Amino acid sequence: MFIKAFIIHNKSKDRYLLRSNISKILKKNMIKYKMISKQNKIIINSNNLTNRLKFFYYLFKRFEFDLKHKNEKRIYKRLFCSFLYLSKLTFNFVFFSNNKVSNSLKRIMIENEVTKKHIKAWRNFNISSAEYIMVFEDDVVCKKYSNKKLKELIKSLKTANFKYQYIDLAGGYSLEKVIPKNKIIQKNDDFIITNGIFTNTACGYLINKSLVRNWLNHLDKEKFDKKFPIDFLMNYLGDNIKSKTISKHFIDPIFLHGSFNGKVNSWQAAFKSQKTI
Repeated sequence: MFIKAFIIHNKSKDRYLLRSNISKILKKNMIKYKMISKQNKIIINSNNLTNRLKFFYYLFKRFEFDLKHKNEKRIYKRLFCSFLYLSKLTFNFVFFSNNKVSNSLKRIMIENEVTKKHIKAWRNFNISSAEYIMVFEDDVVCKKYSNKKLKELIKSLKTANFKYQYIDLAGGYSLEKVIPKNKIIQKNDDFIITNGIFTNTACGYLINKSLVRNWLNHLDKEKFDKKFPIDFLMNYLGDNIKSKTISKHFIDPIFLHGSFNGKVNSWQAAFKSQKTI
């Protein structure tokens, strides 16, 4: 078994067809896959002050890490942006309603449950004989040529010689927002390769076993408890690897991130209507 795949979902009936479509492509490529859907019930603390402190801490830590990840050597810019964001969070901490803070915290906790599912997939893959893992969230949309492009990618993997490799499969944000220019080591009409791990949205990705094992070892050693979304977590873990790592992003992704192009209703849309932060 060369590749093992996982589909992350929450048993949404609205996305059954999407899960079915990606399953069919995996079967066509003789890739065994597993569904992961189980998650803990989200419970918000009744103590409003505790909620505000958690909200403040989680959001600032996420912002601070993302800023450092994309602006590693620009210390003054990071300090200035951190000050501005800290001022904004302080204002929100004082003046936003308890309901708004609770809804924002609930969204963070749901993101954390999704992260746990990805880690569960990594652990399952780590004890398998497969060399690569593919992970898809259930808002991934198959294109007309997805199967053809996936076959080409799988064929190319058999001659790949990178020890730590991450390949984005479904895009999301524009690459200009994801990849710092000074990290690009190769660029052509088809793809961009970067020095270091730079994820997009984690809707669909492929990584090799060496990278997964490194990440799991780091998580276990650190007893990781930060409430990071999965894309933030992968960037964080990538930053802690001393050896050379590369990321590959297709100019035209093999799949689509449906929640980003309007083809799929995002679960986060419900929180926007509830006035979250």
